[in-house]
Formats: sequence, structure tokens, C-alpha cells
Amino acid sequence: MAVIINLQSKRRTRRADLMPRSNRFFHIDAEGWFFHAREGVQGPFTNLADAERFLGAIIGAEDEQPPSAI
Repeated sequence: MAVIINLQSKRRTRRADLMPRSNRFFHIDAEGWFFHAREGVQGPFTNLADAERFLGAIIGAEDEQPPSAI
């Protein structure tokens, strides 16, 4: 996981938090809701709320992963 340290606020920020999210979620008629993630397009979901919850679960799981060795 890439981490950026903002020296002014000294807050650790994940690179994904800096990406614009305006086009992350999208809807295709008669199919459902989808979203773009690092792993690729995820979906379909019945509604936007379900897609947002699933994305939150993915992000939460990434945060719980131990750091990988370089």
C-alpha cells in the first residue's frame, strides 16, 4: 500500500484517498451499479448504497493487511 506523508499536517494518507472519486461509481441500465477499484471493475450491485458498502469493506480489508516486505 502506498502511503504519502503530508509534512504540513503530519497525517498519513493513502494514495487512494487522494484520487478523485467523482467517476468511481457508475450505473448501467438493466445491469446495476458498478465501481472502479484497483482490482478492476466491481459489480453489479442492486443499488448505489450496496456498491458503496462493498467498496468500504474492500478498503477496510486493505487497511488491516500487514505491510508487505519490499
